[in-house]
Amino acid sequence: MGLRQRCQLVYQGTQKLGIKSVRALARATHLSKSSVHRLKQRIKGRQQEPESDFWETPEGFEWLRLLVLATVYIFGIKQGVGSEVISEFFYLLRLNRQVGVSPTALRRLEVQVRSEIITYQEQQHQKIKQSPQPREIIAGADETFFPGFPGIVLVLMDLVSGFITRPSSRQYAANQSSTLTLPLLISLVPP
Repeated sequence: MGLRQRCQLVYQGTQKLGIKSVRALARATHLSKSSVHRLKQRIKGRQQEPESDFWETPEGFEWLRLLVLATVYIFGIKQGVGSEVISEFFYLLRLNRQVGVSPTALRRLEVQVRSEIITYQEQQHQKIKQSPQPREIIAGADETFFPGFPGIVLVLMDLVSGFITRPSSRQYAANQSSTLTLPLLISLVPP
């Protein structure tokens, strides 16, 4: 059982069951008295803002976890916003007592999320390679500009799934077989 789960047990014991003594709370939660005492002090230190009660519940913690992951993914990974700015954002939301929002912790989380994305991509590529037969797709072509690519870039998108690929050349014959049948391997381009 993790630290957050033990804190939630102690919090629920004090708030929902109304248990005030450390000894009775230790019996109810099956934790040691010293552990219950430390956890109560930790909870008291976090209870500085009016919304803190919500963060101590399992639902509140899950929402908080989702907020942190979504913020790191959308702003840190997709938009390239630095960890210092994201950390400042969480400090302004007064979440610094609830989760680790230092720039270093957010950088570590960003590295972990990027690693999970790459692992997921590799798993999907393996599934695509193992597909029994190629499938025809309907592809739409467009020209656009991408940062890091010189000039206009030709892209093809599978109109059903929304997958986007960049053909290797602008010649129809060279791209017909690789873009009109599945499996297509689509690479993530880092920002």
